[in-house]
Amino acid sequence: MLSPARRVAAGIAVLLAAQLMLGAAVAAAAETTTATTTAAVTAAATTTVAAAETAAATATPAARSSVTLELTGPDPAALRALALSHGVSHRARLRRLLALLPTPAQRAAVSRVLAGEGLQVTGGTAFSVVASGAPRSVLAAFPSRTASPGSRPAPGLVLPAALHGLVTAAVGAGETGPVAFPRFTPTPVDGPTARAVYDAPSGASPAGDPAHPTVATLQLSGWNDADFTSYAAGAGLPDPVASGQYTAISVDGASPSTPDGTGGEQEVALDQESLLDTAPSAGQRAYFAPNTNRGYLDALNAVATDAADTRHTTPTT
Repeated sequence: MLSPARRVAAGIAVLLAAQLMLGAAVAAAAETTTATTTAAVTAAATTTVAAAETAAATATPAARSSVTLELTGPDPAALRALALSHGVSHRARLRRLLALLPTPAQRAAVSRVLAGEGLQVTGGTAFSVVASGAPRSVLAAFPSRTASPGSRPAPGLVLPAALHGLVTAAVGAGETGPVAFPRFTPTPVDGPTARAVYDAPSGASPAGDPAHPTVATLQLSGWNDADFTSYAAGAGLPDPVASGQYTAISVDGASPSTPDGTGGEQEVALDQESLLDTAPSAGQRAYFAPNTNRGYLDALNAVATDAADTRHTTPTT
């Protein structure tokens, strides 16, 4: 984990990507091309969910295993550049994001490889595919990474050669070890100082755009959001919890209000409070996930899927 000073810096980096991660909703009639693309993405997602439900109905849970595949976008460099840009309107940013989603042809190619390994697609998001099958088939297709004696195994699974270029990473449901641990140092950095040092935006709307950006954070522990209310009052800011400026989203059944027992709730408080102090006008969506490789990846995919959904409503302050 980062020190508070670097944690604020990391939060600012997230803020610079905020309009990518969660752009404001765009009216369906505002952009015909965007609406058509989004409808196609939504229809594909609906079909995937239906397939998942059919597979679940015909399989015994104990007899199946699953793996999540993170799809490689058509232009990772352009996606990174878009994430780091700011001052771009929500409409323009969303249009560019939709052009960088994995393509239907790519998904079809991945599905064919999985079928050849005896697996079937049972779910997914805008940037991922979930496949399931007999445990032996999953293990044969995606073996665990080997580690040298005395070292910790690397996270993720080995990809079949046929998926290289199509898939960036694979994570199995059985990977349950923690991916992060709380760590603190006593170095404080306040919001105005951070904005001045890093030339970070305050969360105000770009010129000519009425919607405020929203910051997405990934949290691996729950916390008491009443502390957020108290912090805002002490800083002379409106209550972000009561106003809806802050929203908690559960991923994979994780509880936003249950601490992990290792001090992780302090990390959550540091993230959300630092962002509020640095960007008091920005909305916040905190995605709470299990502290596992699978939980972390699923949280990232939840953020990416929300970013590509024009129906999503961004909270404003």
